[in-house]
Amino acid sequence: MAAFVITAPLILRRGWPIASGAASLAFGCATSFWLTPVPETVTGVALLAVIFYSIGAWCGRWWWLVGWTIAAAGSVAVAVTSGLAGVSSLSN
Repeated sequence: MAAFVITAPLILRRGWPIASGAASLAFGCATSFWLTPVPETVTGVALLAVIFYSIGAWCGRWWWLVGWTIAAAGSVAVAVTSGLAGVSSLSN
């Protein structure tokens, strides 16, 4: 179910590639914090590949640079959130 929630915004990636990528990464952060960290699943690898490809393929002019910056920041946020989730589970 969590994989569906994370990837559902990608349905809109051709019309709104930056918004759909940002939404997927935001859901990925939430999932990483409360459930299984996304980087520990295959979903994380596929998610980043699709997001970066979609932004590069469907953004016009220089917007791909803005999209990739947001995607890179979101990737770091997912990794940090996953690390925080791992630390909090160790303390319990």
